[in-house]
Amino acid sequence: LSKNIGFYSQKQFLDLVPVSVATLYNGISDGRFPQPVKLGGRSNFFYKAHVHALIEKGDWRLALPLNQE
Repeated sequence: LSKNIGFYSQKQFLDLVPVSVATLYNGISDGRFPQPVKLGGRSNFFYKAHVHALIEKGDWRLALPLNQE
């Protein structure tokens, strides 16, 4: 199976893209990060394909304050 099939939990997303929760939600709001998907309850999940594309582009690093790079 492809590494791009399935979902990452919010925790897994933050392990792969090391930003704060506040930066994550600000990035979702302004389009820097992919929209999460609700899969039952209040849990947020992200399509693996979207996360891998984000990491490959590297644009998310521009969202970090200078002291976090």
